[in-house]
Amino acid sequence: MPEAVRTTVRFEAILFLAGLFITIGTLGPWEVIPPVERNPLSSWHGNVAFVGGIITMVGALISYEFFRTRSIESRRPLMDAGLGALGAVLGIVSSVTFLLDLSPGASPGWALYLTLAFSLIALFAAYGLYRDESPRIPKGLSATHLVPVEKSQR
Repeated sequence: MPEAVRTTVRFEAILFLAGLFITIGTLGPWEVIPPVERNPLSSWHGNVAFVGGIITMVGALISYEFFRTRSIESRRPLMDAGLGALGAVLGIVSSVTFLLDLSPGASPGWALYLTLAFSLIALFAAYGLYRDESPRIPKGLSATHLVPVEKSQR
């Protein structure tokens, strides 16, 4: 009988892919007024989201130890998860403000939805990465001593 394979979620990979899709989303149309599609990089919204996508990818690369320095390693998980969350928040804020600032008669483009969706995914992945790497957050009720643990499980 084959053993059950235990899979783990790699929040670093999710964070990197979300940052990549945020960056790709800033290259597509955010505002559509037929027959014209407006690129977000012509306004501050798109530039902030583009930088947010790059920051999110840098946070994931730090988590993969792509940049190895003592100052970065001493600040983990705040450095990798924090940069990922910062990039995600920048993407969310710029997407929502652009959505609220659409021209009359315009409709949101597909890339605006892509950027907003992957910014939310990046925020979730950054929290998951922080939770996995932080020693101060209890990993379940047995670590908080709310649920008794048998001595054989310790």
